[in-house]
Amino acid sequence: MTDCHASPSAPDADPTGTTMAASDAERAYNARAAVPDHPVIFARWASEAAAARADFTRSGRFRPAIVYGRRGDQVLDLVMPETRPVAGGGVPVPLLVFFHGGYWQAMSRESFTQLARGYAARGAAVALVDYTLAPATTVAGIVEEAREAVALLWRLAPALGLDRRRTVVAGHSAGGQIVGMLAATDWAARDPALAAAAPLIAGGVAISGVFDLEPLIATSINAKLGLDAAAARAVSPHRLAPQPCTRLVLAVGGDESSEFHRQSRDFGRRWRAAGARVDTIDLPGRHHMSAVEALGEDDHPLMRATLRLLGTDD
Repeated sequence: MTDCHASPSAPDADPTGTTMAASDAERAYNARAAVPDHPVIFARWASEAAAARADFTRSGRFRPAIVYGRRGDQVLDLVMPETRPVAGGGVPVPLLVFFHGGYWQAMSRESFTQLARGYAARGAAVALVDYTLAPATTVAGIVEEAREAVALLWRLAPALGLDRRRTVVAGHSAGGQIVGMLAATDWAARDPALAAAAPLIAGGVAISGVFDLEPLIATSINAKLGLDAAAARAVSPHRLAPQPCTRLVLAVGGDESSEFHRQSRDFGRRWRAAGARVDTIDLPGRHHMSAVEALGEDDHPLMRATLRLLGTDD
């Protein structure tokens, strides 16, 4: 039996990496420039999410703006499944926790509520998390907020009817980096109350993630992030060790830049060598924005893989 309380394995020595001209890095990582119709896509997401919130509210399954920290943006929405856990002795339900993208400086949870529909229909709860955006905080500060959100959900799980053993974190783009950082977190070191909770996270799903942040330093993306080499390395999951029993699913759109593909490929290879179980899902014909939509599409391989992590029949 695998010991999920064991010390994590250190990744292999870091390779030299890829050196890119600033102009090449800008083209590779500027996802909005690569998808000219992104304003139309964002408007559609907002409309779909509002409709989902209205439906969940009418059915009494929507719990908005749960506060998990001291800052104003530290809130999350919780969608409960269609079959609710029975209070006082019912079977607890799995939980999917979603972190949005936007390069740590844009977007919000309120554009992604529609992703919860398929999971709620299959007996899982879904939390959609907001966090303070740069430049009001740093990437390291955002990672700490994400940890606070997950820890609060773990503490509230019995009262909410959630299964502490079946919490899966998912994220898109910047949210993919957050997933990696959460999977590398030593929860027991943060809080002795979590010492017996290994693994606190049953799995992670990172879509179009950025796991090595150093290439972003030379891009316009860094104007609000303020990363230097040391800060970028500290928040790069690629340079950290996975916790024992880590299970990840990595997905990238087929039409995304070669750098997004390299990021997931190199990260997955490195963490597999360190003992993590890492699966990949192909998303052919999808660009950076449409890649995340696969997470909420019925019968899509990405949804099926996520449901398997949740331990829910797909």
